[in-house]
Amino acid sequence: MSDKKIHILKEAEKVIAAKGYDAASVRDIAEAAGVNLAMISYYFGSKEKLMEALLRYRMEFMALKMEHLKKDSSISPAEKIQALMQAYIERIFNNQDFAKIIMAEQVIRKHPATLALLRQLKLNNYKSLNDIVEEGIKKNFFKKDTEAFFLFTTLTGVVNHIIINKQFYIDFHQLENVNEEKINEMLAQKTFIHIHKIFKLFLEK
Repeated sequence: MSDKKIHILKEAEKVIAAKGYDAASVRDIAEAAGVNLAMISYYFGSKEKLMEALLRYRMEFMALKMEHLKKDSSISPAEKIQALMQAYIERIFNNQDFAKIIMAEQVIRKHPATLALLRQLKLNNYKSLNDIVEEGIKKNFFKKDTEAFFLFTTLTGVVNHIIINKQFYIDFHQLENVNEEKINEMLAQKTFIHIHKIFKLFLEK
């Protein structure tokens, strides 16, 4: 993907996260990206296709990461799960606008094409995670009743909930004077530790 297309997608992500998909116009996106409307049309064809490209751009990274981990014979299934957790948490905390877009789309459920693509991309990632879990069970690392679905939903659910409640955490702990980068680093680390503890309960024999 060209640098120009990536630039447009990143600016579109900010606009859609702030305004919502329906309220965000192609003109808004073009203005934010500093390009004309014709360029949006040239690269993506429509706002719907732009949204599809954004989903693939952000989510296929995890698909590649999971596929790589699944095939890596140099580390144990438990280490693969830990690496996956770390990669996912870092990815979400570094792309919080995208996380908010995905959460909104799944709650509002107004755009069938977006939901269908999102389900397919999630399903692909889930299948890779399931393969890792089955490997762990087969090699006697994990409990026999471990279900990848609950690991998957625990990981995504906890991370998403922390993202949408970040301001509450800041207010409660009186961290208003701490810059956002440090807040994100701290929360990402605490999130990893928290989920790691939960996963140990699920997985370890």
